[in-house]
Amino acid sequence: MMTLRHSSRRWLGGYTLTEVMISAGIVALVGMGMFRAFSAGLVMFAKNTAVNVSHQEGRMAVSRLMRDIHAAVSIPQLIDSNFNAVESQPLDASGKPTGTTGVSFQMVASGPNFVKQDPGNAFLIMIQDYTRNPVPGMRLIVPHFEVESDIVKVTSATVANHTNVFMVDAAETTVASKLRDGYYAVTYYTERVAYLVKNGELQFYKQRFLNGNSTPVWVYQATVARFITSATPFTIPLSASGTADNRYVGVKISAADPGTANRKYRSTSTLLDTAIPYRSRLTKYQ
Repeated sequence: MMTLRHSSRRWLGGYTLTEVMISAGIVALVGMGMFRAFSAGLVMFAKNTAVNVSHQEGRMAVSRLMRDIHAAVSIPQLIDSNFNAVESQPLDASGKPTGTTGVSFQMVASGPNFVKQDPGNAFLIMIQDYTRNPVPGMRLIVPHFEVESDIVKVTSATVANHTNVFMVDAAETTVASKLRDGYYAVTYYTERVAYLVKNGELQFYKQRFLNGNSTPVWVYQATVARFITSATPFTIPLSASGTADNRYVGVKISAADPGTANRKYRSTSTLLDTAIPYRSRLTKYQ
């Protein structure tokens, strides 16, 4: 009995130092593995989120540009950051376009409509059967008379449910003089729009005449995409002969989630490079 009692006390005694160290090492290794797995999961989640954000911004930008450039009715014009037309696009040392900050063109705002001489004033014209009220800054196009001019003022006509429009250089009198005895001509409203990269955003603008001024201004409408990292994404692609092919607008847009800039996975950025054609030309001028 003495031997058995002594043996039980030895078996139920504390762990040896070696056993404690081994156990602690196992716990530390398991904990470290769990921490690394958890950390890797957080990093992958952040990276996937950043990839999705940047890709979505790029897709939104190109999708909107493709829709509107396809609908353009004038030759797209490259512009600088102040909305000034770029007549000769910048080239690098090898002769390739380096791009501009923006592009502008005209789109149909309403039409076809019918323009007639105002029966109360032989020098005025009125728009009949319009589906959208014209506003100063839109452009009135009368293809039959080859008249195309910006609208600077809109007033109520002498006949109900019609609108008188006044154009730059009094072009409305030219149209009115050609319309007699109830004749009418088909007309369209167009408006100039612009896409411009500013402060890391792709922004959308429309041209307007404000407060009766005769000088048009560009009015901000919306931000199409954020996180744009390409400051000059617009070009006119070159043809095989090396001349500018005005049938297309080159778009090379890159986007990246700024929250990943100081981390080690810059692959979250995306680059979309395409050439978008405009499909028809209604205007005589740009």
